[in-house]
Amino acid sequence: MIYLLTLLTLLSLGILVVLLLKNAELKGQINKSLEGNADNLSDQLSFQLDGFAKANQLETTRQLNQLQKELYRQLTDIREVLHQNLSDNRDRSDQRLEQINQSLTKAVKEMQDSNEKRLEQMRQTVEEKLEQTLQTRLQASFETVSRQLESVNQGLGEMKNVARDVGSLNKVLSNTKTRGIMGELQLGQIIEDILTANQYEREFPTVSGSTERVEYAVKMPGNHKDEYIYLPIDSKFPLEDYYRLEDAYESGNKEQIENHRKSLLASIKRFAKDINKKYLNPPETTNFGILFL
Repeated sequence: MIYLLTLLTLLSLGILVVLLLKNAELKGQINKSLEGNADNLSDQLSFQLDGFAKANQLETTRQLNQLQKELYRQLTDIREVLHQNLSDNRDRSDQRLEQINQSLTKAVKEMQDSNEKRLEQMRQTVEEKLEQTLQTRLQASFETVSRQLESVNQGLGEMKNVARDVGSLNKVLSNTKTRGIMGELQLGQIIEDILTANQYEREFPTVSGSTERVEYAVKMPGNHKDEYIYLPIDSKFPLEDYYRLEDAYESGNKEQIENHRKSLLASIKRFAKDINKKYLNPPETTNFGILFL
């Protein structure tokens, strides 16, 4: 009985040991199985992820290609629309430019035609005016020439009389006294035209107590009221010296010109000294006189 119990105990222990060993082996197998499954699962997961990534990349690439094609198509459409619009605008611009060119050409031609007509009218008007003016002036010129010829004929008759008068004048001027009277008359005419009768004296002794009388004495204001200072004016007519100088100029003889010029100047200086000596006496007179030639 004890042996049987011992045997049973040993058998139970053996079975327990076997079970434990089986359990450990099974556990090892399970672990190995789990490890293998984990590796397989990881490989499958990696493979699936790689496949999913590749599939996703292919899909993305496909979508990008499709998007690129769509964008290219849209750009192509836009380019065609722009090209068409530009072509239409260019055609419209060409048409407008052509219309403007035709309008300008027509306007210029009309302006040229109008200007030509106006110029022709102006030319005709100017020609008519010129013809009328020319005829009027020619007629007036002929009338003037006729009157002048008539005047010339009359003048020729008068010249004969003048020639006779010149001969008489030469005779008069050849007389020194008569010549002096003519110079005095010319001087008197000038003074009488400029001054009033109470502003000058004629044939007046400017020097107190002297018998010499100057032809004209102009009254100048004196130092006191109702007092006058006289400006003597005397006329001289050195005709012979002047004629001789003229003849010398006409002959062109320089020596004679110089001699007669000096002679004329000497005569004038002599006349001036004569006025100074006879008619100047400051303060009754001015300190200078006037020599009228």
